[in-house]
Amino acid sequence: MTSKKCPACGGTDLVPYQFASYTITEFRPFMDAFMCADCGRLEFYALEDRRKSCVDSNRARAAEEKEKSIQIEQLESQLADLKRELERCNAIADDENQTVKAVKEAKFRIQDLSNEICNVEARLAAVKKGSPVPDMIINSDCTYHS
Repeated sequence: MTSKKCPACGGTDLVPYQFASYTITEFRPFMDAFMCADCGRLEFYALEDRRKSCVDSNRARAAEEKEKSIQIEQLESQLADLKRELERCNAIADDENQTVKAVKEAKFRIQDLSNEICNVEARLAAVKKGSPVPDMIINSDCTYHS
């Protein structure tokens, strides 16, 4: 811990100060008061454990926000890729020059892609909302139309 110094006179002889008033002492769990023996200035310092817990809490919150941002970015990228693939499969399914086999495969893939898009959208919504992220949505009503 660094030595406390008076910001007014630069003195290092700071003595703990006790307040007689109840309104000020109710803040005691959060801070310590020190009086400069040289100039009489009163200074308040956050308690080390409180300050450390605040810093740790802020760091944890920042890390969670960063992770959430990365998850959102990854899910949005995955969603864009799936939608591009869906458009490609729709184009194949609608193309009269494609073979029957290619059209059937494209239509089958369209259903799979629709389900995947629905799942990714649900996961993205959960991440943005801060809810637990579902692994997969099991719902037959989940169909995506471009």
